[in-house]
Order: sequence, then C-alpha cells, then structure tokens
Amino acid sequence: MPALVAFHRALYLDEPARFLSQELVEHYAYRDMDELVAHDIHGLLVDGVSTVLIAELEGVPAGYIIGHVEDDPRRVLPRVGLVTDWLIVERERHRGIGRQLMESLTSVFVRLGCDAVESRTYAANRGALRAHAALGFCEVEIRMRRSCARPLPTDARACR
Repeated sequence: MPALVAFHRALYLDEPARFLSQELVEHYAYRDMDELVAHDIHGLLVDGVSTVLIAELEGVPAGYIIGHVEDDPRRVLPRVGLVTDWLIVERERHRGIGRQLMESLTSVFVRLGCDAVESRTYAANRGALRAHAALGFCEVEIRMRRSCARPLPTDARACR
C-alpha cells in the first residue's frame, strides 16, 4: 500500500507541476492532498469496483494503473473500461512497463464485457499523449477550463 500512496501523490501533485504553468496547476490542485489520497486509497480498497495493478522491477514498484467499468446503455458502445490513473516512475519509462500495465488492465476490461477502453491525461502532457497514441488511443474529447475570477480575455493568447 505505501507504493499506491506514493504513486497517487505523484500523479496528482508532482506530475502536473512538470508540464503545467502555475496558473494551470491551480485548476487541478486540491486543498488537502493527504486527505484526498487517504480518501481515494480507502475507496479503492473498499469499493471492490476498481482494478489496481502495480508493476515491480526486482521488487521495487515501477508504476501503476487503476481503472473501473462504466455503463451507459444509451451509447453504441455502452460498456467502457475507464483508466483513471496510469503512472510509470520516470526512470523506468520507455521500457514497456506502461504497455504491460495497459494490456493487463485491458484484459480485465475485456473479461468484464467492455466494448472500449478510455483514458484521460493532461492536454499538456506530451509524453502521455504519445504513449496513448502508441497504444492505439485516439483523441475523442478535450476538456477546457478557465477561472471565473478572470474577465473574459480580449486576445486569443490568454491561456499560457
């Protein structure tokens, strides 16, 4: 469980700071990271809905992936496996660990009758975008966000 806590903190605290401006980090920041992590980990261990996979190299945690199934019978592809968290330790990237984790979680989704797999990442995380594309993911939706405290910008270069 210590690895799960460390990965979760890294994904929600350290990773966004690597590629987002301070202003954009604020849009993803949580007031109390310790409370968030404790709540999320408790939910993952208790809910029985999510699948959590942790990769190790020589007994040392190298990455993790978490996902669950969502059903929407209104859709043509009604049962989707949603990857909610996916992180590989930086020094272990580009070694196939992320692919192995994604393949393993996809196998779980297939066994659960899923029609598709969906994953989300930060728009500015070019490495994650390349990793997703290499695994056959296509952009389907882009989520936009702006502060209500700021007036509407007068030029198109406002989001930097």
